[in-house]
Amino acid sequence: MAADRITIAFEDKSQGYAISPDRVPLSMLAEFSADVAKLVRGSEKEVDTDEIEVKIVDGSLAFAFLPPASGSFLRDLRALAASTNLARIDHKRRAVLERWQASTKKTAHRSIKIATNAISQAIVIDKDSDFVAQEVDQWVSVERYVRGEITDLGGAGTSNAHVVLPDGKKLTVRTDKELILAERSNLVYKTVHLRIRAKLNIATGELRDASLIEFVNYQPSFDEDEFKRFTEKGKKAWADVDDPAQWVRELRGGQG
Repeated sequence: MAADRITIAFEDKSQGYAISPDRVPLSMLAEFSADVAKLVRGSEKEVDTDEIEVKIVDGSLAFAFLPPASGSFLRDLRALAASTNLARIDHKRRAVLERWQASTKKTAHRSIKIATNAISQAIVIDKDSDFVAQEVDQWVSVERYVRGEITDLGGAGTSNAHVVLPDGKKLTVRTDKELILAERSNLVYKTVHLRIRAKLNIATGELRDASLIEFVNYQPSFDEDEFKRFTEKGKKAWADVDDPAQWVRELRGGQG
């Protein structure tokens, strides 16, 4: 197994035996597999879990896989390795971790361990750990103008715009298909301005549950000839004023 793989291991003896790839209840296997997929994807679904190859590791029910390209997953793992506070973790990952923490509190012989060389220490969730959201998130409804590069637009079922913001963060925006069809040009891989409705976390500035109001036709340009024309017009208008700065001060009543 490659040293840089992420391993998520589930240990449980509540059935009267230690679970392993050789013996595990089907419902437990299905639930844990689904939770691991949700943990990796997060709310932005930056990772296609169908493309992740998993190795089943002996000693417990453990999945090992290469780190996804998504930076947010490793970022959240590093935060978990440094603190038990779930307040800054992606909200869908947080839901999985809270569920795991609750289950280990109820079942003494159950634990979950996440390990990789990319974090300072392994993350262990068991009856003695205390992973909780120590700060209540405060979300408010807002309208915002955002700018970013659209990397994907549309969809067979739910229609979304996947936008990379200037700070590198990714935002998924629900879109109306009619708004997409109304655009005359292909917006994919172009930097655009969007007017959206979303939930804003007033503590972190995070946006979620975003939906598109409109694409904004914002195309700033500099017309050098037009600039020169206005400059010459201004020079003529001020030609008989010896000291423009003093003239402005006098208009202000002598104030600088």
